[in-house]
Amino acid sequence: MTLLCITNDVDDLRSCTIRNEHLSTCENDACTGCLPRPAEQGLLCYSCATKFDEALALSVDLISHCRSIESGPRDTSGVRTAPGSRVILPTSWVQADTLYRALAAVAVAYSVDWRVEEPEWDVTASHHNGFHPEAPIEAVWWVTEILVRYVSDSVDRLRTKHHGAAEAVRYVHAVQTALHAFPLEEKPRRIRHIRCRTCQHESLQWRPPLEHLDPIVIQCSNPGCGALWDPQLVDFDMRVLRQEIEAEMAGKAAA
Repeated sequence: MTLLCITNDVDDLRSCTIRNEHLSTCENDACTGCLPRPAEQGLLCYSCATKFDEALALSVDLISHCRSIESGPRDTSGVRTAPGSRVILPTSWVQADTLYRALAAVAVAYSVDWRVEEPEWDVTASHHNGFHPEAPIEAVWWVTEILVRYVSDSVDRLRTKHHGAAEAVRYVHAVQTALHAFPLEEKPRRIRHIRCRTCQHESLQWRPPLEHLDPIVIQCSNPGCGALWDPQLVDFDMRVLRQEIEAEMAGKAAA
């Protein structure tokens, strides 16, 4: 029995599907792909698992970045503060709080799923409300690092159960939203040796995997093409290329 990516079983998550592949019942000419992605790492598909790993890798920098700037109008919708005070926070600080709470939700989901202790919490931040308004950036970095380490050490197990896998995907969405509003420098990376299947140019690029609400894709940078490809197709092409090269080398050695 093939397990599907958790996104296909949770109502508030956008379903992960394979680009340009369709269910046999699909009759929508405008559909860009409706065949659900299979789960490959626990209950996460290749795309979700990769994006979650990428999100964890930049979490400390991104959360610290959001907390160290005062960007955007100050949020007047309600504020987390010390008792008896009212501090109105910049939008970027609210974003940092949102990210911390979303990452904390992943950690708590793991602890509940596996009945293990939660991570170490500190007065600098609350997993319900976010950071204390007067927390220095050094403390923000430190408590975020502790939380990231806890989740990173638990990844293999947390993505095998429903609650943890779903919160992992929600965290990816939170990171994508934050990067869209307060971007860190992320540039496409050229893929060498593999040609675009459409235009046959060696012009493929790995697009940053955490662009706003986007799946992971490989895109042709040829101005006359711009075709989008699933990374797994590129992985397949690389395996074929490797086999061809090894066969050529074996033929020369035998000659």
